[in-house]
Amino acid sequence: MFERALADFPEARPENSLMIGDSVTDIEAGVRMGIKTIFIKGDPSRQKPGAERAEQLATFVSTSLNDAVARHIELSLPGFE
Repeated sequence: MFERALADFPEARPENSLMIGDSVTDIEAGVRMGIKTIFIKGDPSRQKPGAERAEQLATFVSTSLNDAVARHIELSLPGFE
């Protein structure tokens, strides 16, 4: 999926892309491609298997999709790198 996206959108590169996911496989895929990752760490009673590993691998951890997007926007603004 990432390889296809990078091929279809030449301006997209791993260093300017972001993977937001809620599973270890999401985060592992982003890491393999050299893409920054944000792991959505939700309710522990509903977390998918591998959540602890995903949290360790991820560039950042957020509590919700809204939080992940806000963090991404904040980090993308000049002066917040």
